[in-house]
Amino acid sequence: MRNNMRTFILILFVLPLSLHAQTKKELMDQVDQQKSTIDSLQKVIANFENIVENRDRSINILKEDRNTLGQEILDFQALVRAQRVDIAKLKKQTEIGTAKVIQLDNKIARLKVKEGKIWTINQIICDYTTGVTVDSLGNPVIEEVHIFFKSINGEMLTDISQNKFGPQIYSSLHPEHSLRFPITFSAGESFGIQIFKGPLNNLKPLDAKVICSYTEKDI
Repeated sequence: MRNNMRTFILILFVLPLSLHAQTKKELMDQVDQQKSTIDSLQKVIANFENIVENRDRSINILKEDRNTLGQEILDFQALVRAQRVDIAKLKKQTEIGTAKVIQLDNKIARLKVKEGKIWTINQIICDYTTGVTVDSLGNPVIEEVHIFFKSINGEMLTDISQNKFGPQIYSSLHPEHSLRFPITFSAGESFGIQIFKGPLNNLKPLDAKVICSYTEKDI
């Protein structure tokens, strides 16, 4: 009877301690589990911040790329417009234009190219000779024809009284002495010619008309 009482008292004393120990362990387990959960959540939050940062960086890069692309498009459009202008200019330059002829003589002071036009002198057509004479020995002599630029853009180039001669543009017997065609004059430019007969060492003004073949086109 006494032993049973002792056992009962021991049980009453040990049982609460066992229950307390079990409860404390469960609480510690819960604390550990919650701590693990907190750590996991903190890692998720930290990773989320990285995700947001990467997203913002990607958005900024995308904005920069979009701005760069927009500027490249504007630059390309400007280049296309400039090339169109160049192409239009080149087309005008490569146009043949309108072929024309005009009679010239020593009485025409000068010819001036109109604004917005270009003249391309293609050929000067003149008599091969003014006649055939004989020298003191009775040898036949062909009387030559020579044409010089009298003036270009108002500058006097040929003046026989001063024995001054500008560029030669026609020689009936010595074409190698003449400038080669075509010769181009732009808008606002002007020129005049002087026609002579005889040898180069004894030139005299020739009252004759020559044909000037030229092409006129718009600038």
